[in-house]
Amino acid sequence: MPLQSSSILDYTTFIERPWKLFFEIEWSDSALRDYFKAHHINDSCPFCQARIDIVYELTTDLYDDVSHLIVRSCEGCGWWFSSILSEDEGYYKATLTPILRSFDVDSVTIPTKTLEIELRKRPKILHSLNPKKFEELVQSVFKDFFETDVRLVGRTGDGGIDLIFCDGETPFAVQVKRRQSPDAVENVSLIREFIGAMLLKKYSNGLLVSTAKNFSKGSKEASQKAIELGIIDRFELINRDRFIEIFRLKRKKVNWPWEQVYKDFLSGKEITSSQMKVTINKSNTSKPYN
Repeated sequence: MPLQSSSILDYTTFIERPWKLFFEIEWSDSALRDYFKAHHINDSCPFCQARIDIVYELTTDLYDDVSHLIVRSCEGCGWWFSSILSEDEGYYKATLTPILRSFDVDSVTIPTKTLEIELRKRPKILHSLNPKKFEELVQSVFKDFFETDVRLVGRTGDGGIDLIFCDGETPFAVQVKRRQSPDAVENVSLIREFIGAMLLKKYSNGLLVSTAKNFSKGSKEASQKAIELGIIDRFELINRDRFIEIFRLKRKKVNWPWEQVYKDFLSGKEITSSQMKVTINKSNTSKPYN
């Protein structure tokens, strides 16, 4: 299945491949490690044929036994798989393989987490997103950036207000516009309409977020004039590049789909099966690959 530029691939859910038990075999640590690295491994991605590399590797002692976790990921499309090997009256091995889901870029059903992962690699997809999905993305980014609850209120007849949040004790109204053209410029009429909607709803602070390349000179002058006249208190115009900057300043790291696997492994949670419950000696763990 070739990777399509108009698609977003999601690997956030996974299944367990069958366990394999090795009885009465004396494995040295090096032999065990070599087998673990080589088993069920190919050098290229089955979906886009790009190179697959180790992105996380951990070895830990467990009551004089050895447990291993290795995660490999495709540098092209992001497909991944993880193998777990632990000694418990023999050697149990499990391979976790993600379930591939493909979404059109303009789909409204793309998980926001998946969208944020893709945005790190392809910022230009902003212009192709479903307008409602872009509102949800802005909601997620602002929730983290302003460290506050952000409510999605946009609907038919909303007067142009899509999101509401408080910066400290100051309420803000937000309008979100997704423009398809990467060269789009927002004109002054949009600013006037949004300020009017703010006044009708008794908001004196606002943000206008757009995927447009820029705002026209008239737009900037109108927003500044409204502040100078005391009509509104604060008003910020956020274009595409500024929004991407804010996204990259997210306080909460956007996790890769496979990261929950090693978090469960480290915390001692049961990862996939009641047959294997790993408790980790955290003082003897290696660090993730950079």
